Amino acid sequence: FGSSLVSTMAVVAAFRRASAIRTTIVQTPRIYYLKRTFSATHRNFEDDAVDEEPVQVSTSSLSQLNELFDNDAMRIKLLDQHMFIGTPQHFGLSDSVTELSNRFLVQRLPDLYDPEASPEPIADLVLDGLATREALHACMQQCGCASVLHGEVDAMDQDDWEHGFFAGGTPTLFNHRGIVMRIGQRSGAPTLELAQQHTCLPLDQVADVRVRLLESGRVVMSVGNVSGEEHRICTSPSAPTVLDHVTNELQLAMYQAEFSLKFAGHLVTRLHAYGCSAPLRLSRKLMEANNPYVAERTREWREALAADRIDAE
Repeated sequence: FGSSLVSTMAVVAAFRRASAIRTTIVQTPRIYYLKRTFSATHRNFEDDAVDEEPVQVSTSSLSQLNELFDNDAMRIKLLDQHMFIGTPQHFGLSDSVTELSNRFLVQRLPDLYDPEASPEPIADLVLDGLATREALHACMQQCGCASVLHGEVDAMDQDDWEHGFFAGGTPTLFNHRGIVMRIGQRSGAPTLELAQQHTCLPLDQVADVRVRLLESGRVVMSVGNVSGEEHRICTSPSAPTVLDHVTNELQLAMYQAEFSLKFAGHLVTRLHAYGCSAPLRLSRKLMEANNPYVAERTREWREALAADRIDAE
């Protein structure tokens, strides 16, 4: 387990607007990057990476959304509720789907401030088209939801999920039991709360954020404090779905750790915003200098973010 502040800071910078990037991989190794930016008033979804003018939302997907949400029972169920829309890691690895297909998991979050409030599954569906997330977001709004939070889950392709995160202003990690980790405050001072462990760390006591890949394929995400203690945030339950086009252990490592790297990047960025200079520390196999697949993914993140900044100017 090592540290590479120079290389990992580039990764952290790439996560500053990581919610603006979506990766879809089809059965071939070709990667399609589709940029998106979400906020309460502006959502932009560009199609620089596709060759033809894409369908915004397919007819079958619109019918699916109407059938699911356009009824009084669903409107009553979702009224004034906090909703989460999450996508898995690399959907389309095992099935014949179009390049613009994606899987969406919709969860109801009963109470954002209750760590023991379990999320309730509402829908697990596959939609086709470039603007399917926006269409799903609009359905949530039309049902009168109090908020719609966007993020990702740790499921690979069509696997079950164990953890999810939404970034927004404050990155929050949750599982089927409720909130796992979030940034909060005690007596006016920001804290890192590990809710299910009943542990609260003042941010000035956080030394680093760690992502460690074990030989078993499990990924451990943790934080270290200034006293040298390690506080585990979560451990992935098992190695993800075997990927047919993965040819070596470094490529597999990139897929196994991607969800944890995304959340850890969001977390470190937010810690820096609060004045905590904790670096992101990675297993050597996950460092850009040691893994060409992580380096390639990081390069693509940088390019997408650079293009997104130009668009915003």
